[in-house]
Amino acid sequence: MAINKEAELMNSIIVFFQRCEEEGDYNALNEMGFGPSEVRALASLSIADALRLSSTQSHFLTIRLNRKIYWRMIDYVLREKAKEAVIDELISCDAPLKMIRALTGMGNKQFNLKRRQLDLPPLPAGRPPRPSLEVEKSVWNAVEETLQRVPNFGPQEFLDIFDSLKRQVSFRVIWSLVVEWENDDSLNQLRKN
Repeated sequence: MAINKEAELMNSIIVFFQRCEEEGDYNALNEMGFGPSEVRALASLSIADALRLSSTQSHFLTIRLNRKIYWRMIDYVLREKAKEAVIDELISCDAPLKMIRALTGMGNKQFNLKRRQLDLPPLPAGRPPRPSLEVEKSVWNAVEETLQRVPNFGPQEFLDIFDSLKRQVSFRVIWSLVVEWENDDSLNQLRKN
């Protein structure tokens, strides 16, 4: 028995059906057009019978594309891919775990795994040294400029700040200053202006 692409598709659908039936997901089966009698009939087939059914020339299912949902899902996947790329860039540029956790919810294990995947050495422990007043002022200006565009910081905003500082100020310094300014309410005052 030769297996062609149509038979592979039908076999995948039958496997999907069997899984839905085992899990009691009759709503999914109903959406596909299977009623109670069709469910009983297909569930009663042996594995060999199901393979024979999937390799027949007659197609008993119609597959249609829901364009509205399809494009919404494509957009979602592309946005998630872009967010992942920004997170990878932050980690590649030595963003500290506390920053990544606060921005993304990523835990220690995932963070360390990501660093290993990116072939990065462990981060130094402890707080960074206090930056000079000149560095602090340049970070403040970059933060202020960012807050004029958006009210809150996300991964992309921190990457923008880092880039605006020509990648010369570490994320550890940027993060420690932003946390300090959040805690002393400086950023809230800046947001109100």
